[in-house]
Amino acid sequence: MAIHRRLALRFSVVLVILFSLTSTASTAVAQGPGGFKPAGNYHNTSMLASFFYDNPETSIFLFANRQETVGPNSTTDETTLFLNVSAELGTLNVSCSIDDGSSDFRVTSDVQSASLHKTITPATPGCGGTVTSDVVVDVTWTGSGPIQSTTGSNRFSCSGYRDESQGTDSNNAGSATFNITGLTTPVTPTNPQVFHFGSSIEHAQGLVPPDSCRGGVGRGAGRPTPAAGNYHTTFQTADTNFFSSDGQTSLRLSVTRSTSTSNPVIGVSTSTDETDLVFNLFTPAGFVGGCFVINTADFTPGASTASLHTVLTSVTPACGGGTNFISPDPFPIDVSWAGTAPVASTTSNSQYSCLNYHFQTSTVQVVDNVADAQVSMPGLSGELPSASTIGSIDKRTHADGTPASGCFFRG
Repeated sequence: MAIHRRLALRFSVVLVILFSLTSTASTAVAQGPGGFKPAGNYHNTSMLASFFYDNPETSIFLFANRQETVGPNSTTDETTLFLNVSAELGTLNVSCSIDDGSSDFRVTSDVQSASLHKTITPATPGCGGTVTSDVVVDVTWTGSGPIQSTTGSNRFSCSGYRDESQGTDSNNAGSATFNITGLTTPVTPTNPQVFHFGSSIEHAQGLVPPDSCRGGVGRGAGRPTPAAGNYHTTFQTADTNFFSSDGQTSLRLSVTRSTSTSNPVIGVSTSTDETDLVFNLFTPAGFVGGCFVINTADFTPGASTASLHTVLTSVTPACGGGTNFISPDPFPIDVSWAGTAPVASTTSNSQYSCLNYHFQTSTVQVVDNVADAQVSMPGLSGELPSASTIGSIDKRTHADGTPASGCFFRG
């Protein structure tokens, strides 16, 4: 049963990946894997699908991800395939992680069906010797709806470089059939299997910016389907990391102000506003740190500057109602940040629909990914160059309608 637990865990992790990739329309922002695109026009296409089946005798896990980009000077078409099969009382075992440029996997642009026809040989890289003779994998997906659609746009700018994109993602789920050489009969799970098609156009202009424009801030927010109403969240943060050359002293510190306002059409409106300071300081004298809820006025964030002036004591509240220990008590902390890199901004807008349910989201992220910090606290004082980040996120959502049960695979 251990392999079944591993497959279930991998499946849940990959679903997180799948949904995070499709949480907004496939409007590829300049930041991220692959780096910044040179100036020009691009057409991006994404196709994803998953298959999961698990009982005491047979376990099957499959995740396929195909990404195509047609640019001014080149075309890329890359497919990643994760496959784990354990069946026929253990006589059939295949475990592969394959990256190639084949077109064996495809999803129709109207997201009505998907298919995979793949021949794997003992020489196929990424199968770790689990394939001893040629095997053929055949999978078909047929959607039954409802189709979930997200359209959106992104605009990124930093250091004179600009990247703009707009596109549409569509997701469907339905019946699927899996077959592989050596399997007595094809497998068709009773639960729906998910697949996705996304397409976007992208325009980049200006010189490719420095690496300091990369990166971002924020917390994962999952894939919510909020009740009808209006919602607004903000996230402002500054952090710093320091390690002394002799290895005797280190500091990890981040301070974050998070606000949230919920105004549902039905129900009570709520709001929260909390500023948390998390730090860990190691010195020859010992360790001090924890997570503290501090006064909002103690933290002043900006686009490329920030400051923290607070005094922690034994009665300073701990995050989540826990406990902290500090020494000395009181413990004053003063930090000022000054950004030294170009400020990067990303604006995203998306509209999601599933049957009669809709919501629109706009997000603005601003990041200075390299900053100097001037720190003063018991055990550490001085300038920490190029070891900090300053950033913020502002997100607004409007929802109307009621999510139907068929819109089941949103988080």
